[in-house]
Amino acid sequence: MSYRKKIKIKDSFVEPRFANWLAQIANMISTRFFYFIGGRGSSKTTEFQVERLMDMCYDMPGAPVCWVSDTYTNLQQNILPSVLEGLERKGWREGVHFVIEKKPPVFTDKEKENLPDWLKDSFWSPFNRLASYKHTMIFFTGLNITFGSLDRPSTLAGRSYVHIFGDEAKFFKEEKLAKLTKAVRGYRARYGNSVYYTGHTFTTDMPNTANVGEYD
Repeated sequence: MSYRKKIKIKDSFVEPRFANWLAQIANMISTRFFYFIGGRGSSKTTEFQVERLMDMCYDMPGAPVCWVSDTYTNLQQNILPSVLEGLERKGWREGVHFVIEKKPPVFTDKEKENLPDWLKDSFWSPFNRLASYKHTMIFFTGLNITFGSLDRPSTLAGRSYVHIFGDEAKFFKEEKLAKLTKAVRGYRARYGNSVYYTGHTFTTDMPNTANVGEYD
């Protein structure tokens, strides 16, 4: 993982998670489709993507979403560490607020009786059935991410998702992405009222079409 400059806020009245004014504007607008081209170091993943992800955890508890990259290696080595950094910066911890490639904890009805009603059914419980926890990330609200890559889109196309995330979108081939977007479907009765339902969240820096593998 490359070196990432840490945020330093001198004003004691400003929390680092609220320091990115553009991310806060995007978060207040909360569009169904979000496409953002920003320069390197503009916190595309740690702020823009993570803020929307956290909102979805509350707005669509138990929902299945997908996070795609051009290759799984790129996702594991570059993108996922940035996602974890953004979550940690906002106070969410692995093992407390989410688990990665692990079975989520199980609680009895008695243990969940003091939870708010909207969370009881989905507390660490995905609404969709998961045959395996490999390549997954599950949050305490039950929202779950399936990680995948466009070099093997068939591994993702057979499922149903209510939202798609993607970073470094300049490397996405349109014809391969089209196969995945067909899987954004279903669960309308449960999540159809969410502004994020069947939406996309894609970010990237400026593509240079003169370079092989970068797409406009």
